[in-house]
Amino acid sequence: MVRQVSILLNNLLNNARIIIICSLLIPIFQINGLTLFEKINIQKQLSTMNTELYNNNFNAAKLILLEIKKNYIGSEFNIIANYYLSLIEYTNENYFPSTHFIELALANIEDKRLTNNFKNNIITLAGILYYQIGLTDNALLYLEKTRIIKNSININRANLYLSYIYFQKNNLDKAKFYYYEITTNLLNKKETDLYLYLNNYIGWKKIDTKTIGYKDPNISCLYTENDLVYIGLWHGGLIVYNYILDTHRFIASPALVSDEIRAIYGTETHIWVGTSNGISLINKRDDTISQLDYFNNYKITDIKPSGSDVIISTLGHGLIRYNLKNNSYNQIVHNKNISTTFVDDTIVLIATYDGALYSYKNNYLKEIHYNKYSKKPITSIAKNKTHFCFATYGNGIITSNFDFNTFTVYNSQSLNTIKNDYFLTISEKDNSFYCGSLGNGIYCLNNEIISMFKVSDYYIGNDIQQIQFQNNYMFIATLGEGVLIRMIQ
Repeated sequence: MVRQVSILLNNLLNNARIIIICSLLIPIFQINGLTLFEKINIQKQLSTMNTELYNNNFNAAKLILLEIKKNYIGSEFNIIANYYLSLIEYTNENYFPSTHFIELALANIEDKRLTNNFKNNIITLAGILYYQIGLTDNALLYLEKTRIIKNSININRANLYLSYIYFQKNNLDKAKFYYYEITTNLLNKKETDLYLYLNNYIGWKKIDTKTIGYKDPNISCLYTENDLVYIGLWHGGLIVYNYILDTHRFIASPALVSDEIRAIYGTETHIWVGTSNGISLINKRDDTISQLDYFNNYKITDIKPSGSDVIISTLGHGLIRYNLKNNSYNQIVHNKNISTTFVDDTIVLIATYDGALYSYKNNYLKEIHYNKYSKKPITSIAKNKTHFCFATYGNGIITSNFDFNTFTVYNSQSLNTIKNDYFLTISEKDNSFYCGSLGNGIYCLNNEIISMFKVSDYYIGNDIQQIQFQNNYMFIATLGEGVLIRMIQ
């Protein structure tokens, strides 16, 4: 009997311990009004929902979310369900139902149980949706909120839509401000398409030379240095334009030896201005202008640096090397019409208007026999890591290896992409060649693939005289449209 009572007492004590332990465990398992088991179940439902979304089974995903909304009113998962329901409707371009769900989520945005990422997603989607349904003031409010949230994961999306909204409002200054804040590699395909649309307009500006000086819209040459662009006009003198401050000054004859500018180059102390009647030198320190008497009445076609020398191309007087240290002259090519030159630390390439091509190295002039590929004059030469590239007037684009024993021709006869074969300029950027044509805009040659480079629809930039890159800008000299500037990243 005593033994039975002892066993009974032990059982009672054990049960009491279990009751006490369970009473302590209840607060642990009932987290924020939901038990741990409920939270585990919701997480499983959300995981299944994500799988359905990944497989584009939107109706199945919506059923799961609606069940969560119904069963867990007042919890953070109700807010999360509203966000995902809004996202599904947005993905399917059902913007008004999507706005209904996002506003339900916004009503509880201050719930402390929500993570900052979810709050950020809700605010950003709200801004985009308000834009889609035409409530632009609300859109601006929430998109700006996205920008000021610390470490916002959606700041690129906010910048994109803010730029687009202000562009539609014709507030180009604000549109450009947000546009230049966008990091393109963080955008999805739909957003990238919108960015490219904006780039067609916002990413461009124009230096309208028809409103300056002699009002000549035809650019003959460009030279960029720091924040200045020196713009040579065919018959209208020289424009010095500050593209950061948007200011300019105009220089013409008699200060210059001629108003017909053909080449520009800058040394440490002077800007060299080659004209159809000689060379003028602009002192960078005090802007005084002098002339190089040696070149009086010479028709200059090109000016390039070469160490302590300047290589000067002419019509009829060949190629002349001028030494900056001792002011001496050396005739490299005699009595030729030089169309263009290329100069780097290893070689000087010299092209003539009769279609010849020469190399000059270690004081030795040698003709490069490429005539079986083209008898047309070369108008511009550029170089990347593996090839030289030649623009020709009548036979498209030609590339060669550095030994000049392998040539490839890109023209209208070999490629449907190229509409005509008259090219005036080539510039290299990031190992790609940008080739300016007469009448058909710009082509980009990258890794033996040639494609059109789109110029903004705002401008008729089809006749490309010269292309230069400086800092984050691309400068395009045109015949008839002044200078186009594109912001690049």
